[in-house]
Amino acid sequence: ESWVWGWQIQIFLSVLAFAAAMVLLASSDLHWFRFALAAALSVVSSLSFANGLLAWPIGTLVLLVAVVSDRPRRRAAVFAGAWTIGGALMIAAYLYGYHRPGHTTSAGIMPANLPEYVRYVLIYLGTPVGGFYRRAAAFSVRCV
Repeated sequence: ESWVWGWQIQIFLSVLAFAAAMVLLASSDLHWFRFALAAALSVVSSLSFANGLLAWPIGTLVLLVAVVSDRPRRRAAVFAGAWTIGGALMIAAYLYGYHRPGHTTSAGIMPANLPEYVRYVLIYLGTPVGGFYRRAAAFSVRCV
């Protein structure tokens, strides 16, 4: 049902661009045109959905594997370095001027309230089994 909602398309676009970029980077015949196309697809993935920013560190890992296994190691290392620099620039541009919304909680709240956090996670995971009754939802996860 949610696939027909217009804003969901951004998630599919991000995943498609990410997958296509990784296929291009993992190609055994990687050259500058494929590299530039993979970078452009990673920019699309990054700007479509925030999870798309993971294309840059994952792409670096893909290219580093090529450095270890590929015969022209120097070229693969140049690609890995260029990808890392491009990724750092993209992530910096994405996060420039970012400020956390005021209504969100601090990340430090979880260790301070660990039992309450564990209860929240149990309720969150158990809701499909236990319905919207908090005790049933939390209990259903503990029983599994």
